[in-house]
Amino acid sequence: MNFFRNEGYVFTSLVMGHTHRIGEYTIGNTTIYEQGTCSETSKQSYLDGKLVNSQKEGFLYLCQDDNGKVIRDKSRLVVLD
Repeated sequence: MNFFRNEGYVFTSLVMGHTHRIGEYTIGNTTIYEQGTCSETSKQSYLDGKLVNSQKEGFLYLCQDDNGKVIRDKSRLVVLD
């Protein structure tokens, strides 16, 4: 979040990929989403399986209005495992 702000971007939502975690966090006026992974974590070979237990399968269903503002009551994180 700080990287993008330091580059001059203005936003109130940020979706993070490649973390293989699921979560939603609010920092100030910005909501950060970790969307999980759509891959089968049990078949991943990150560090010989050392990260498999902490990864989460899932995705973010994100709805926005015509101006790009997130519609929070229609958006949701979906956990698959």
